[in-house]
Amino acid sequence: QTNEFGNHAKVPSRNTMKMERQTLGQFLRWAHRNDYIRAVPELKAPKRDGKFKTERRPSFTRKEFGRLARYLSDWTRGRDFEQLNKVHKHQRMMIRHAVLISAHTGLRPQELKNLKWYQVEHEESTRYKSPKRWNTIINIESTAKTGARMAIATADAHTYFQRIKDLSPNTEPDDYVICDYHGKLVESWGKTLTKILTELDMLYTKEGKKRTRYSFRHYFITQRLEAGVPVQLVSAISGTSVGNIMKHYFHITKEERLKAATLEYLEKHLDDEL
Repeated sequence: QTNEFGNHAKVPSRNTMKMERQTLGQFLRWAHRNDYIRAVPELKAPKRDGKFKTERRPSFTRKEFGRLARYLSDWTRGRDFEQLNKVHKHQRMMIRHAVLISAHTGLRPQELKNLKWYQVEHEESTRYKSPKRWNTIINIESTAKTGARMAIATADAHTYFQRIKDLSPNTEPDDYVICDYHGKLVESWGKTLTKILTELDMLYTKEGKKRTRYSFRHYFITQRLEAGVPVQLVSAISGTSVGNIMKHYFHITKEERLKAATLEYLEKHLDDEL
């Protein structure tokens, strides 16, 4: 017996139900035109419970992501890693840092896949005096899904890009950031990610949704909102609408803020008589 689900959500999204209703409607109209049925029945979308008004994106909690990051760190060191040939070592390091960069930039998988070094800029931060820190700015080109934009990464992202530069011989401006040992485009690392998440029992969220490479983008957006970054700024740097953020992410941050505020209050106002 297993608790895993197939490639579907326990509760389908509104868009999924709409698309399936349209497909079924096309089939029924075809059947009516060919006299297989007397009339086309009216198809109504099923009503959903109030608790499903907002659709949670399959993301990670901070604790879950920390566990994944530690696994990837161990995955790229030690005896097992040292026994690999240089091509496989390179592949593991690229996958590890693809995860870290995804989670600290909010790039879509396709944006990260096509990212080249000339698009990545680092500026010395004025917020940190010691130790010196760097801001990372990524210029997404207009060929991407939502057009040109400037993605602002977290303060940790500079470290991850620098590690790749130290690792890879392919760091010319027109080289791909995430590349294979020979500098060629990495088509996909989703299967390896699925294997890792399965091993960690983290492939599915508690709602039964499957985590994918997109989940790191969802994690980035959620963490920025929980840190208090205005939703308009999160919208701009992630290349998605304010409405989309409010629909899919904002309710999560409200829950987390309520939890944090409650725990902080309880810790400060403990009543020893209770």
